[in-house]
Amino acid sequence: MVLDDRGGMCSGVVIAQDVVLTAAFCVPAGAPIRVLFREAGQPVLIASQRVALHPEYRANAVQERTRSIDMALIRLQRPLPARFEPALLSTETSPTAANITAAGFGVAREGDASTIGSWRSVTLQAVEPHGPSPVLLWARGAAGAGICGGDGGGPITDTRNRVVAIANWSTGASGRSCGDLTQGPFLGPQRSWIDSILSGWGQRALWDSTDMNPQTTLGEPRPVRSIPVRPDGTIAPSPGSAPSAASVQGGVARIGYNPAGEVVVRVSGVLTRDALARFQQAIGDEKHVVVVLEGPGGNLSTGIEIGNRIRLRGYRTAVAPGTVCASACAIAWLGGARRHLDPSSRVGFHAAYIDENGRQIESGVANALVGSYANRLGLTDSAVIFITSAGPQEMNWIQTGSMNAYGVEFSTDSARYIALR
Repeated sequence: MVLDDRGGMCSGVVIAQDVVLTAAFCVPAGAPIRVLFREAGQPVLIASQRVALHPEYRANAVQERTRSIDMALIRLQRPLPARFEPALLSTETSPTAANITAAGFGVAREGDASTIGSWRSVTLQAVEPHGPSPVLLWARGAAGAGICGGDGGGPITDTRNRVVAIANWSTGASGRSCGDLTQGPFLGPQRSWIDSILSGWGQRALWDSTDMNPQTTLGEPRPVRSIPVRPDGTIAPSPGSAPSAASVQGGVARIGYNPAGEVVVRVSGVLTRDALARFQQAIGDEKHVVVVLEGPGGNLSTGIEIGNRIRLRGYRTAVAPGTVCASACAIAWLGGARRHLDPSSRVGFHAAYIDENGRQIESGVANALVGSYANRLGLTDSAVIFITSAGPQEMNWIQTGSMNAYGVEFSTDSARYIALR
């Protein structure tokens, strides 16, 4: 529920672990806003940190007969529990089927406050009482069916369980306020506003199925030139690995929360010496973190130190769908207390070696450091051999279809640890 300190009550939709979408009329100016839910049967309140009203919202739109986008975003002072999975939002401006579902915590009988507070839903029929609208969804049900007081801000979903609109108004027969038409603004046309606000808050919404199930693949892995260790300790990306300009520039960024309530930190591109400090700054004192890695390699010592800190704090590691994590990046990935891959991602290892005037000479010292690190992680001898045996012209790729075949335990479920919902 969405509550204001003036006694108002609405419903809301979780669209990120600390962000709730609701109707703008539910957050009156100057009134402290809180969300209410139950944990183990007990009520829990979380106060708002920030509120963003849609710039086209007009509180007096009905009286002035002007257009209004009745929508608001509430950022909470702390994340909701992990059991609250943020909703899947639809980009469409009409439901894919005539039947839709409206839901909320509002009254079951108009004017009877004792019937408020239970989550209820009703199946409605999408209609066009004033012709097609690219902004508003209209719906009608059987006599007396529809949203009512307290349901404002609740979800209107299609048959694919995507939120297509937010409930904001209803009317009834014979002067009543409920039971005839239900109305709500479509989310799709407001995506740019929603995304811009969430981006400023370090979050992102989950839009349609394409955001949940990335289809990008890399094809079959093949040997590539190894990534040599220079005398200064850096590992130069080879032409064979063909990293994109974006992945080479990379960096360290804290990008939000995943469905489990963990902070997601992305480490991408070539690992440089200063990446360790930026990594430490990004994670701060967080206890629950998943580190998403991608890139062609970089400074070997940095990869080992990031992996050490990941393991010391019990963080998870993951490789994003359709990306490569090789060399020093893969070394850092090994540090995860639990390691995750997507079936379309690739993780590759090779022996460390020094590039001396174009000659690639394996470095016994660097490989000894890798072996010592692997032992601290509890990896087997077979895993150490796999990690360090590929020569200068090769790369040992983990095949996601052969889980744990290399003495390196991992699971192929990275997407749900990466997605920000």
